Amino acid sequence: MSRGETRAKRRERLAESARRLPAKPGAYLFVNPAGRVIYVGKAKSLRARVRSYFGKPADLTAKVRRTVEATHDIQFIVTRSEMEAFLLEYNLIKEHRPRYNIVYRDDKRYPYVRVTLGEKFPRVFPTRRIEDDGSRYFGPYTDVGAMRRTLSILRSVFPLPTCSIRLEEGMSERGCLDWYLGRCLGPCRGDVDPDEYRAIVEEVIRFLAGKREDVVGKLERDMTRAARDLRFEDAAKLRDRIFSLRRTVAKQHVSIPGEGNVDALGIERLGRTAIGVLIQLRNGRVIGRERLEIGCTPEDSESELVRGLLLGFYESRETVPPDILVPAEPADPALLGAWLTGKAGAKVRLRIPKRGRRRRLVEMAEENASVALAGEAGEGAGGEGALTETRELAQALGLPDPPRRIEGFDVSTIQGTDTYASMVVFEDGVPAKSEYRTFRIREAPRRDDPRSIEEAVRRRSRRIRAGWVAPDLLVIDGGPTQLGGATRALEAAGLDALPVVALAKREELVFRRGRTEPLRLPRESGALKLLQRVRDESHRFALRAHRRRRGGRIAASALDEVPGIGPRRRRLLLERFGSVARIREAGFEELAAVPGIGRQIALALWTHLGGAEET
Repeated sequence: MSRGETRAKRRERLAESARRLPAKPGAYLFVNPAGRVIYVGKAKSLRARVRSYFGKPADLTAKVRRTVEATHDIQFIVTRSEMEAFLLEYNLIKEHRPRYNIVYRDDKRYPYVRVTLGEKFPRVFPTRRIEDDGSRYFGPYTDVGAMRRTLSILRSVFPLPTCSIRLEEGMSERGCLDWYLGRCLGPCRGDVDPDEYRAIVEEVIRFLAGKREDVVGKLERDMTRAARDLRFEDAAKLRDRIFSLRRTVAKQHVSIPGEGNVDALGIERLGRTAIGVLIQLRNGRVIGRERLEIGCTPEDSESELVRGLLLGFYESRETVPPDILVPAEPADPALLGAWLTGKAGAKVRLRIPKRGRRRRLVEMAEENASVALAGEAGEGAGGEGALTETRELAQALGLPDPPRRIEGFDVSTIQGTDTYASMVVFEDGVPAKSEYRTFRIREAPRRDDPRSIEEAVRRRSRRIRAGWVAPDLLVIDGGPTQLGGATRALEAAGLDALPVVALAKREELVFRRGRTEPLRLPRESGALKLLQRVRDESHRFALRAHRRRRGGRIAASALDEVPGIGPRRRRLLLERFGSVARIREAGFEELAAVPGIGRQIALALWTHLGGAEET
């Protein structure tokens, strides 16, 4: 604020500046008295948009009022279109990191995988710099571990050099250790056909683009052609690469039948931090998980978070799938969709799934975001900080004493089978993992969370009545209906006095027994943070127990993944060999001799299950 300028005069001055702005698209910047940019926005009409900040204060949100009160000057940049303004706003936010915008916590350069197509013998290696040199870049990898795993798979399957020297034909007649071990074609020796080398590079590019089944299909066709031409050594090499590719990819992929190429976004927020996780499916397989952290204000809507995260994830990404699943409609959906379509070169649709497998994909992404956020926040404040949170929680809920033992309940019903409920325990605000328990739900109908919670709490209540240690507070993951199920169980057991609350996601509202209106705790309060930790831990533990106990059924039989093997042939093979392990040990001729199998199916089976390891 200028010396001697009142708040009213400053507001009047800024309103007059807004009236003089051009009625053109562009980006505007609000600047505080110290010259720091505190807010960046974009507009189809700068004049109309900025003038809206100076209407009646009663009509403005709290965030807008605080932003205007902290503003000393307004700057602007005119663009040729609203799309240019949209992108300019994003770049200005990244540059200035304004206080009242969604900002990106981590401003480091994320790594990419670079394929140096400008060289005679292209190399594949990680980099944090993008150059206009004819190379192709895949990323960014916000999870460096995921990038390293990808490179490890590439190096185990494709015999390309890992050295950093620029390769020229005839550079050296002496091969390196990788060449002697068969891990590299050895282009530095000068005896590698550039066309053959380029063909392998194209396979690498398809693999990085997510077209992994296409790569396997081409290798299988090449193997069959080599065998038909009596080039058995070449066929054996291709067979080994097929097996390695199938084995390494199968270790880390989850199959989602019926899905093609799609990304799913999940979001979790706590206070001024939000984490987005992007689950990537290609040809029905989960091929990766990307994570991005952003800073936000408590007033930022979920729509604004979705827009900010999508911009962050896809800003430098080379490939964009035709469908992106989001938990809520983003702000500026038309502009965002047009921008993504322009990057993809084909129509990109933003979808909000309500049910079915696509909704479960979003839930998977949200669960990953929840676990990532819990990792950022730590498992608990610990020590005096945790005790302070329990005291705050007692005050917020009107409890006579701080809850020393808190038990959290959640239900996992992935794909509607094998429903499990979890019980986690926090003592003095810190997880007591040795006290965690799971309940296999036997009586409640599938996908009936309230009834499942009721059954779990009822079974826990029996132990309390039998003299086991009792909690000071129950925390249910859910809303009023889940709370109702827990309440019925407690009342039936005569434990009416035991405090119980439910914490709902999204709005983070606390529902209490006997109260019609939910309690909204401040985002920064220790009481809410403690409830969130209990809720998130119960959710994580429920999923973990569910997946562990269903693991044998989730992982479909290895025979089911072999093309051409159906129920009848699977039965024939198991009757002949007794187990998948013995089928894996069998030779090609033994497999082909099984009635109803034949040589073509035997070759596919032998390749898929590991015949490539035979010598």
